Amino acid sequence: MNTEFANAYSNSGAAWAIGPARIYSKLARVLLGCSPIELSGATLLDLGAGTGAASRAAAELGAHTFALDMALGMLRAGPHSRAVVGDACALPFRDNAFDAVVAAFSLNHLPQPRVALEECVRATKPGGIVLASAYAKDDFHPIKQAVEDAARNHGWTAPAWRAEFSEKVAPILSTAEGFQHEAAAASLDAEVRNIVVSMDEVTPEQLVDWRLGMPWIAPFADALDPDERLSLAKEAVMSLPDCPPLKRSMLVLIAHLK
Repeated sequence: MNTEFANAYSNSGAAWAIGPARIYSKLARVLLGCSPIELSGATLLDLGAGTGAASRAAAELGAHTFALDMALGMLRAGPHSRAVVGDACALPFRDNAFDAVVAAFSLNHLPQPRVALEECVRATKPGGIVLASAYAKDDFHPIKQAVEDAARNHGWTAPAWRAEFSEKVAPILSTAEGFQHEAAAASLDAEVRNIVVSMDEVTPEQLVDWRLGMPWIAPFADALDPDERLSLAKEAVMSLPDCPPLKRSMLVLIAHLK
C-alpha cells in the first residue's frame, strides 16, 4: 500500500496546493503552537511534509526547516529549499540531528506508526521535541460524502487502497488511547491533546476544492474538462444547501525529550 499511496500523493501535488493546503496550513499553525520549546533558530524536520504546510508555519516562527516525504510530486509542489524523498520509518538522518521533529497528519498514513515514532526520537536531540497530529475519530463534515457522491455520478470509483487506509490504517491514531499506545510502544513519554479547530472562513466552494484535492480523487478530477469539473463542484455544493461551517477535530501528540 505504501508505494501506491506515495504515488497517489505524488500525482496530486498541484491539486493539493490549491485545495487541501488551505485547510492544512491553519492546522499546522495550531500544531506548531503546541510546542513546549522556543522554535526560533531551531533545526526542525517536517516529516511527511507534503507541499509544506508545517514547514511554512515553522519558518514563520524562525525555525530552520528540512522537509521529508515519500511523494516527490508533493515536495515539488511546495516551497521547500531543503527537501529529501525518504521513508518515515527509516529516516536518512544521523542521531540527534534536529531540535524538533514535526509530523503533521503523516503518521496516520502508516500501518506501524510506532516505528516512525522511534525514528523521530532517534533523530531528535535531548531536550528537543516531537510533535505529531492525526484526525480524531469524531472528525467529520458532510462535504466529504457530498463530493464523493457527485464524483461517482461523473464516473469516479475509489482506488482499492482507499478502503485499506480508511478501515485499517487511519483508525490506529484516531483516538487518544491509540496515539498513547503507539507512543508508549516507541518508548516515548508523550501527552496527547484533542483540539477542535474552527474554520468558519472556508466557503462551500473551497470545501469542494479541499476534497477534490485529496489523492484518491484528485487524478480523476484533474482529468475532467473544466466544464464537467465545474458541474461536479456545483452538484456537490447544491446537495448541501445548509452546509455547516468546517470544524476539524485533531489529536496532537507532544513529547519533550529528556
